[in-house]
Amino acid sequence: MSIAIAGCDDKEKQTDIKVENAASLSQIVYADQTGGSSGVTIVTSGAWSSAITEGIVKSTKSGVATWLSINPSSGEAAGTYTIVISLEPNATGAERAATITIACGDTEISIRITQKSIKENGEPYVTEPKTGTVYVAGVLDGKPVLWTNGVAKYLNSDIGAAQYVYVSGNNEYVAGTGPNKATGVAFVVTVWINETEQILCPTYERGSVNSFFVSDNDVYVIGRESTHEKNETYLWKNGIVQNLPADATNIQSIYVSGNDVYLAGSVRATSTRTGNTYTIPKLWKNGIDQHIIEVDYKYNGVDVIVTQDIGSGNSVFVSGNDVYVAGRLMMRSDDWYYYFSVLWKNGVPQFFGDGTTTSMYVHSSLVSGNKVYLAGYIFENSKRIAVLSINGEEQNLSDDTVSAEARSVYVVGNDVYVAGYEEVSGVFSRAKLWKNGVEQNLDGEGNSEAYSVFVVNQ
Repeated sequence: MSIAIAGCDDKEKQTDIKVENAASLSQIVYADQTGGSSGVTIVTSGAWSSAITEGIVKSTKSGVATWLSINPSSGEAAGTYTIVISLEPNATGAERAATITIACGDTEISIRITQKSIKENGEPYVTEPKTGTVYVAGVLDGKPVLWTNGVAKYLNSDIGAAQYVYVSGNNEYVAGTGPNKATGVAFVVTVWINETEQILCPTYERGSVNSFFVSDNDVYVIGRESTHEKNETYLWKNGIVQNLPADATNIQSIYVSGNDVYLAGSVRATSTRTGNTYTIPKLWKNGIDQHIIEVDYKYNGVDVIVTQDIGSGNSVFVSGNDVYVAGRLMMRSDDWYYYFSVLWKNGVPQFFGDGTTTSMYVHSSLVSGNKVYLAGYIFENSKRIAVLSINGEEQNLSDDTVSAEARSVYVVGNDVYVAGYEEVSGVFSRAKLWKNGVEQNLDGEGNSEAYSVFVVNQ
């Protein structure tokens, strides 16, 4: 998949793209350089577009080179343009390359960039990770925002939301939605790496991100894309769509451990007792159903129908050899129905709650040491109350005077961070960060919500 796509003028019959300096089409830079060895000046006979792919050969199967960007990335008319190449420092330990393809009419040219793994003096490029930093992803005044130690920074000036954040080494990864200016669609699945924007599926109309994970240098995104004809779930790895299990039409969470990819979501299943179809939770490991629960279930000796409660998602987390899935169920027998929060550990369910509607909805899960942390909310007095659960013991982060939700949890040492939001009025909300149950301030006075927290320890 390629990025920075813009339309090219189909009506332009001339196929001229002239390069003022042919030597600029092949550039080699060192690991610590953040710009090309020179700009590339082109003269075009019409509108032009660009695509950036990993490797030295253009291919529709190539991954996105997230470490490289160009400005401008397109032109709307004939003229002379100087393309400036920007790179991220190469801290991967290996040489890498990318191809920039410029197209106009029937003409294409390729610019090949190779970035070495060493500095000019021959020493390896090593970065120190950012320390003592709390990152929170969310939305402020309708725009995607990343708070760093409480200070807000917009990821674009238009519209969208930052839904997940992850930091590895010196790289900041954010996933969410932003506008596709080429098509005019307001919300498309987008990844920002060190603030460089990548649109994952520019041809689709609208999208949202369900889950996000970074493992080594691989970036995984679970999202939904909508057109007039369909509404589908996708898994992208480094910008390339991956195969999903045939029944995996609704995935809410992903976790990668070594070579194993875990997906948590839900499917429709038919009860042999009633003949009706219900939504039940599912866990897949490398595409194989782990059968954590079936629609026809026996609870405390009673035959029940299991269904995932409306509005409840599932969250998967792996710690060592243990696999955890958290969610919320409704169980029906012939004469009663109960609501339970449930945590599966290696396929064995643990049920929490008193069976009433106040049982916890789970947004996020995390395991640290011998403790399982869940972030979510309960209903009480017609209000949502933000809740943190630690080994099944629930702690209210808000009261029932206003609605609030805990959306994400992260643990460093003895400190527990929770990101969420609290309603100020019926249509206005304020992003919140709690540290060890104490509310922390986040910058910004506008309407805001916080969806994800990530902490780099000192």
